[in-house]
Amino acid sequence: MGKINTHLRETGRFLIDENIPSILAKLQFSKYAFIVMALCYFVLRLALASGNTLDILALAAFIVYPMFVFSLFGLVYTLIEYALVSYAPALKPARWGILIGLVGLYVFVLVVHMGLVRMIIETGRRLLAFL
Repeated sequence: MGKINTHLRETGRFLIDENIPSILAKLQFSKYAFIVMALCYFVLRLALASGNTLDILALAAFIVYPMFVFSLFGLVYTLIEYALVSYAPALKPARWGILIGLVGLYVFVLVVHMGLVRMIIETGRRLLAFL
């Protein structure tokens, strides 16, 4: 039991560290996650574009799209993190601003994807009419 915990502890320390091998491991993982999600999403979109208009394929494409965008933003963030740690160590604190910006952009993409923009606009109009 002790060996398992020490191995997990060492792995956790490796992933939290801000050294180049740790960042490269995160970058490799995000590249592979992006490749898998892009493959899934575009295969589903091609199946729908080819005329297979099964409801299950449309639902699967609707569900896979946010995961595809998340993996894309994860890849962008790890690329920026790698560039900052490798080439501009003085700018490491800028990662938090970039992360907040990407999370905000992801939330906006999800709101548009889910069709909540119309609901938000209608609710705002009702509130303004009420006032």
